[in-house]
Amino acid sequence: MSEAEVAIRWSLVATKHPLDEQQIERLWAGVVLHDDIQPVAATASEQRGEWRLRLAVSEGRCRHVKRMFAAAGNRIEALQR
Repeated sequence: MSEAEVAIRWSLVATKHPLDEQQIERLWAGVVLHDDIQPVAATASEQRGEWRLRLAVSEGRCRHVKRMFAAAGNRIEALQR
């Protein structure tokens, strides 16, 4: 599958703690999940308030977005795809 064919998966996320710039920067820079060698990064994001973020990733494996937020220092309370 070429880069042009990679499906982007959007999620609307509500977090347990207010989002800060450092957490969003970590999501953009890439976080290492415990079962991955390579960092996983967001491909796009749009902040929708202090506790909400619309996030795009190129992979949507099992609980991928939740694990990314945990690695960035927050927790997801609600997730809508």
